[in-house]
Amino acid sequence: MNMKEMMVSIITAMVVVAIFASSAAAITVDGTASPGEWTAADKLCDDPSDDTCSTGYDITSLWAHIEDGTAYFRIDVSGVPGDADNDGDPDTYTNGMNCSCDWDYPGIGEGGACDKEQYYIEIDKDNDGNTDYILKYCSGDSYLYGSSGLTQITGATTNEAYGGIVEISVKIDQYCEINPANYCVEGWADTQCNGNEDHTDEVCRTDNPPTAVCSFTPISCGQGTLSGTGSSDDGTIVDYAWDFDNDGTYDAHGITVSYNIIGTHNVRLMVTDNLGQTANCTLSVTLTDNPVADAKADGSDGPVDLPSGGENVTFTGTASGGAPPYTCTWNIGGTTYSGIGPHVVFIDHPITATLTVVDNIGCTGTDTVRIRVPTTKNHKVPIMTPAGMLALIGLLGIVGGSRILRRGRRS
Repeated sequence: MNMKEMMVSIITAMVVVAIFASSAAAITVDGTASPGEWTAADKLCDDPSDDTCSTGYDITSLWAHIEDGTAYFRIDVSGVPGDADNDGDPDTYTNGMNCSCDWDYPGIGEGGACDKEQYYIEIDKDNDGNTDYILKYCSGDSYLYGSSGLTQITGATTNEAYGGIVEISVKIDQYCEINPANYCVEGWADTQCNGNEDHTDEVCRTDNPPTAVCSFTPISCGQGTLSGTGSSDDGTIVDYAWDFDNDGTYDAHGITVSYNIIGTHNVRLMVTDNLGQTANCTLSVTLTDNPVADAKADGSDGPVDLPSGGENVTFTGTASGGAPPYTCTWNIGGTTYSGIGPHVVFIDHPITATLTVVDNIGCTGTDTVRIRVPTTKNHKVPIMTPAGMLALIGLLGIVGGSRILRRGRRS
């Protein structure tokens, strides 16, 4: 594993932990609904009708929440859970009361058999219309059964508690496979006393996978922003993971991240919702550096030599790279000319002309071309220069030769 893969693995593990840490306060199975444990989204249904004479077994609402590999269920009841004889106390039996049974046990049937007092959840693990599990609380303990023959599933980890409400939980593992995004439950409360029982309608919880939407915005030279703000979910998106080069490892996390890789690359975004469902989108991202300007005078990159006295020069150029369209300007001898050219200007003295190109996001490129013109002064050869000395020697030779000729004529 190279360094990048190692860092990505560490970051991914941290993100997974953060996903669960970012959820609502963890549910404690203690028979109470502490603030922050259960949210309005966890309520499956209300069951307000008084359809059993034992108020401690009359369901008023059913709740479900799946988090970090555990399914939590909550049954709210009218009165005191476990009160089979409707005297307001599950620990004492009151003979002769209306709807009284032959038992009241502490702990909702603790000390009694499961065929007398119980709360249970029927679970359709994948919303196919069949009950796959029954999670039951009776005799002061909880048990998980498979639907076939109500056989207890050994090894399944469950927990339970009652107080003002009844809470039951089960670990989702190889013994209990529940699809967090598509399952159904039905709640039951049963005294087995004169047929007194209450149950809710079956309620299905479905959660569609998230939708991933990704976009890119260049913000400066060689710098841009990747955004997943258009992504959505019917629950909550808890992670935005960016793969800058679509190689299967993730380079950054966040709904918006900075991006500074020059060139064209396929960038992938994976979004994860609160139930661990994912969705991906891919976009081709092109990020440019500064544009390139190419300045020419009379078709040359320069320097360009003009005759003494000057002449018209044609300035033109090209622009490339960056993010077109471009804005182009020339500075020729202190005068500004708009556009890439051609610009025909009379030049009679040395200058350096500058072409400036600005692209669509404000990045700039420049190039120059030099113009050279000889001076118009009389070019006399100084005596003391090497050329002057040669001329002087030549002149002296001519003079000396003429003197010799004149002497020869005289003699």
